[in-house]
Amino acid sequence: MHHQGLIFIISAPSGTGKTTLVKSLLKTDTRLQSAITHTTRPKRPGEIDGIHYHFVSKEIFLKLKAEHFFVETAEVYGEYYGTSKNAVTTILNKNHDVILNIEWQGARNFRAAFKNQTISIFILPPSLGELRARMATRGDQDQDIQSRLKFAEAEIAHVNEYDYRIINDDLKIADEDLKAIIRAERLKTR
Repeated sequence: MHHQGLIFIISAPSGTGKTTLVKSLLKTDTRLQSAITHTTRPKRPGEIDGIHYHFVSKEIFLKLKAEHFFVETAEVYGEYYGTSKNAVTTILNKNHDVILNIEWQGARNFRAAFKNQTISIFILPPSLGELRARMATRGDQDQDIQSRLKFAEAEIAHVNEYDYRIINDDLKIADEDLKAIIRAERLKTR
């Protein structure tokens, strides 16, 4: 029986533990693959073009964006990120499910582009106070923390557009919740 691939979108404010959760998921779930995003940010040591990201110049990125090559794009700290339709369909055509780590505007675009295949999950911090504390222990600067918290609040305002919400109070439980959602969604009769 052919299973139509699913697209799992994970959104969360910075400092919520989203990256850790997604990494753990990709390690244990061989059917999930991360879509390779295009970015204009410089390559970091150890990063490989075409594996971690597709690294492109701002000029090329904006040209691709104008040609509607991307399903969603975001600007983060002056650098651009974009997910192409191709990056996603390549994975789906191999009978895999896709995992995307994008923000709420991007999630909206994906829901529109892949109506019946998109499942969106929002990861919440236990509270904004707890989020602030986590940012402080990471050693972030005060003004950065202020602007990130404002940004986090604006993002959290969109939680009701998502299919699921997970509160990451305890990483182990959040990890199990995430796996439970994915299992249940794969068992659905669509």
